[in-house]
Amino acid sequence: MIQIVPGKSYLCFSCKTCGHPVPFMECEPTAAIQGESDALDFEVGPYACSFCSELHRYKLSESVRRPAEAIPLAPPPLPIQ
Repeated sequence: MIQIVPGKSYLCFSCKTCGHPVPFMECEPTAAIQGESDALDFEVGPYACSFCSELHRYKLSESVRRPAEAIPLAPPPLPIQ
């Protein structure tokens, strides 16, 4: 998991299990996600979701740009009982 810095933007995937954003790379706020279709179909990962901890591989074409403020922090740990 990368460190999220306020004011920055990140390319994120949507977790295939719970749907929360999975940031994988810092990007420019106005960067376009474009390229040859073969390059965008390239799979990367696995990346772990900070919410559900599931690991998934993703295609670059599945990424979206999000500002840091739109990436929720991981949930707090459960209390020990």
